[in-house]
Amino acid sequence: MDALATARPVLQLDTGLLETLIATSPDALVIVDAARTIVRINPAFARLCGHDAPELEGIPYRDALSHNEAACQLADTLDTAFSHRGSAQAMIACRHGHGFEIDMEVHTHAVVEDGALRYVIAQLRPAWRELDD
Repeated sequence: MDALATARPVLQLDTGLLETLIATSPDALVIVDAARTIVRINPAFARLCGHDAPELEGIPYRDALSHNEAACQLADTLDTAFSHRGSAQAMIACRHGHGFEIDMEVHTHAVVEDGALRYVIAQLRPAWRELDD
């Protein structure tokens, strides 16, 4: 038995676990490929944008994220991660798909393999603030 055959069940398990993590994360997640096309979003990201996943996956993120100022700010943060081939952070005020506004922390990370930029992953989560007494 070769090494790949031995590793295949573990890799399949890891893929399943990764898919479950993405699908059930309360944080909004989007994965963009080197061509700047959305390849994967999770339900939290779809709800935040007010769209279904199939509507956004497979299109350039600039096209998908042009409907309001917060979406454009997210696109700008993705641009920063692409240009620096590293991580970027931002704070944006998003209008949720249900109409209310929420401050979101955005964390992006560029995935580089063999010197080539492969993906940028963005994670959005509500920003927690201390309230004045």
